[in-house]
Amino acid sequence: MELPYSRVYVNTGDPIEENNLLEFRLLYQGELMPSGNKGRPTEKHAIRRVFHPQLRRLWSVKQNLKMWTFQWFQKAPVEAVHAISEKYRGDGEAIVRERLRLGIEIMGKYYAKAGYQLVPLVIPEFALQCSIEILLLRPGDRVVFDEQGDLDGQVRTLIDALRMPDNPGETGNATPTDDEIPLFCLLQNDKLISEIKVTSDELLQLPEQAFNPSEREQAVVRLNQMLYGQPLASEDRAAFELARKTLQKRGEVGPHDASVVVHVRLNHRDGGGTVDNYFGS
Repeated sequence: MELPYSRVYVNTGDPIEENNLLEFRLLYQGELMPSGNKGRPTEKHAIRRVFHPQLRRLWSVKQNLKMWTFQWFQKAPVEAVHAISEKYRGDGEAIVRERLRLGIEIMGKYYAKAGYQLVPLVIPEFALQCSIEILLLRPGDRVVFDEQGDLDGQVRTLIDALRMPDNPGETGNATPTDDEIPLFCLLQNDKLISEIKVTSDELLQLPEQAFNPSEREQAVVRLNQMLYGQPLASEDRAAFELARKTLQKRGEVGPHDASVVVHVRLNHRDGGGTVDNYFGS
């Protein structure tokens, strides 16, 4: 496969318009296994968890997403709305924050599946079209039986990680941490994508693995001294061994390592109004 290599996987012909445009990028770096026959739910959910804080941040900074959150806040019980107004009377900023929080909470419970409260962004009620363009950097010297099939499998892994899980099996039977209530996802399901375009090129080094070789060597020497120069409890020895192995590996690119940029463009429905209009005390 000659690099860079580009392929359009999905194209429904529905263009992304400039009006009501929401555009952003999601990042991932690390091991990206092809989906294959095993499905790899645990690996996919690990990537889903990487996208979660990025999407949560998106909801907190985009005006149009705050407007959509208000649509959900309007479904709150009257007593909950009054409780917020009474508790934060005179503090308009706190009222806005709490009403947004409650809107997200209601949405998360509505889309709950697989043991998680879920907040998907691309749903029919909000997004009209969604285009996904993926830049996928992979090691150029790895040996695979089917180059095209390997790439297709990695793309499948990414797309599955971008959507909500449908059942516990799709999370590897994971349970949410406190930070994942709710869990933010890009897609309710992949049928809502109007375009998927992938460009693959060579990965030279993962950005987080940039290092000073001299400093790394000094750290490994120091860890060896701590491991073999004094008695250690078994749990401490295990921790030091893991740290040493991690340091020794830094800078190496594994056969399934990848650095990924997911460029998302979607047209959302026009909710009208402003946050100040909706969230005034």
